[in-house]
Amino acid sequence: MNLSEWVDNLEKSGEFKEFKNQHPDAFLIAGFFILDFQGGQNVTQLDYYIPSSQEIAIFSFEEKIESKIFPSQLQDAPAALNKHTNIDVEALWGILTEEMHNRGITEEIRKIIAVVQNSEGEVVWKLNCLLTGMEIVNATIEDSTKSVLRIEKQSLFDILKKMPAPHLEHRPESVSDLKEELKALDKIEKELEKEKEEIEEKLEKAGESESSSEKKA
Repeated sequence: MNLSEWVDNLEKSGEFKEFKNQHPDAFLIAGFFILDFQGGQNVTQLDYYIPSSQEIAIFSFEEKIESKIFPSQLQDAPAALNKHTNIDVEALWGILTEEMHNRGITEEIRKIIAVVQNSEGEVVWKLNCLLTGMEIVNATIEDSTKSVLRIEKQSLFDILKKMPAPHLEHRPESVSDLKEELKALDKIEKELEKEKEEIEEKLEKAGESESSSEKKA
């Protein structure tokens, strides 16, 4: 689905109509997506800014549409996002995979965490991707041209080593940025736990095999 379809579905809902009656000045500022190619735990959220109260409303598409409103941490009002984007959400995988291959990155994409927003007049998609082999790719895609403006590959373990103490961390400037970091960290934690379990299982099997060999000897 493209962004406009998600927005249209939201705006038809009773939840949004009630919200719009209470906050007629609210406008769309960002879309947040998690594409989980292994577990299928996809996530879709849309963010709306409320100028009159300087708050941000986050609409989540679960079994039903749910919303939460938070105070904005932005000094200036964010730019409105046109719902008619040039890139469909599902097309992100293909665009990024092609660019990765062009740069010699051979790992497969396991998850994409994507935020689409209006940045200085240009609609861009900012991606954080978890690859096989516990690698991370960060990328920025220009919506109008579907071109990758920036791509960077990092080891997950290198990122964790460089992670600063909590009181020294850079605070995200927007709710969308905050959600992006929280979701990414949550996914990373789950992947590390899964990796740990797989290693423990391999060690256990190796121990059983070694014990069996000793008995035969």
